Amino acid sequence: RCPTTATERRAYDLRAEAFGPGSNGPLTLVVDARGAGDPETAVAAVADSVAATDGVASVSTPTFNEQGDTAILTAVPTTGPTDERTEQLVNTLRADRSAVERDQGVSYEITGTTALDIDMAQKTQSAWCPTSRSSSVSRCCS
Repeated sequence: RCPTTATERRAYDLRAEAFGPGSNGPLTLVVDARGAGDPETAVAAVADSVAATDGVASVSTPTFNEQGDTAILTAVPTTGPTDERTEQLVNTLRADRSAVERDQGVSYEITGTTALDIDMAQKTQSAWCPTSRSSSVSRCCS
């Protein structure tokens, strides 16, 4: 753990205090809206769906590519990047994609450092404890 006097730690703590713990572990959503009749409306529907999910503090305004058919959004969890509830949120967001994807003619993926750390932890856990049903490496084989 980083000492509380370190610049990196002070910045991390200040950010969490001012903007919530999830601000230190935002999730990136990449939305492929090439199949949508109206990409802006479709991406807005994705943003609304994600924002309505328990555990999401905020969703950014989308940034579109030059062609206007692919967008990036940032979702900020209400919990920190190492919180088990953030892992549950990522799993929920991924599991709940199909309805909005089907209805809007889009597909989207959830990435970013926090999501990748969760994915790596889950892969590591399955390698260490292939029969374990827990969702966190820290509980592996306990």
